Amino acid sequence: MQDRRSMGRGMLATVAAILLNVASGPAGSAAMPQEDRWDPRHISLLPAEIRNRLAAQQRVCGAPLAAEHAFSRSLSGVGPRSEFVALHYEHLRCGDRTANCDERGCLHEVYAAAGGRFRPVLRIHVRELELRLVGGRPAVGLDCEPYGTGCRAILYWKGRAFAK
Repeated sequence: MQDRRSMGRGMLATVAAILLNVASGPAGSAAMPQEDRWDPRHISLLPAEIRNRLAAQQRVCGAPLAAEHAFSRSLSGVGPRSEFVALHYEHLRCGDRTANCDERGCLHEVYAAAGGRFRPVLRIHVRELELRLVGGRPAVGLDCEPYGTGCRAILYWKGRAFAK
């Protein structure tokens, strides 16, 4: 009886491995469309005010602008009509990387929705910027530690801008 159970488990494991291999092989991956790493839609789907401000980048970086999925990150539903969009320029395809990145880090911009329109509220060169809620309040976590000590900070939304 014990040998049958062992054989049954072994057979089940073999069938599972075969199915997993088939699903992840060429036929399985054909069913799952691959996302284009540098997709222009990561720009074109942004709100119009943000796209318009990116026009200057097109002159520097070349046309058409394209970005990785992580170029734009948002924080919404944090209060009445509060919505924020952060742009991470290290994820923007650019022929001249120095246009957006330097020894401090890469350019990051944060936009806030006001009256249904987005306006820029923060522009900074850091290693990383993260939109988050801290104690229920919108905040921005900054990390530029590799470029200097004491550079980690949290800025809180004060209604018109982010500040300590």
